[in-house]
Amino acid sequence: MSLCGEPDKPEVKKHIEDLDSAWDNVTALYAKREENLIDAMEKAMEFHETLQVMIMIVIESSYVINACYQQL
Repeated sequence: MSLCGEPDKPEVKKHIEDLDSAWDNVTALYAKREENLIDAMEKAMEFHETLQVMIMIVIESSYVINACYQQL
């Protein structure tokens, strides 16, 4: 602030306040996106685990069905 003249100080101060406000918005948006990405990753991992269990159930069921048909 000491580098600008006295008449320009209010305008410079206003620009600094605007910049601070914009920066706060950017950091808040970043934090929200990071939270959303972590949540999405957790859901994707849960889906993957559930899918693996379902695949195993289908495989095991196919073995049981094949064994039943072979006994006929």
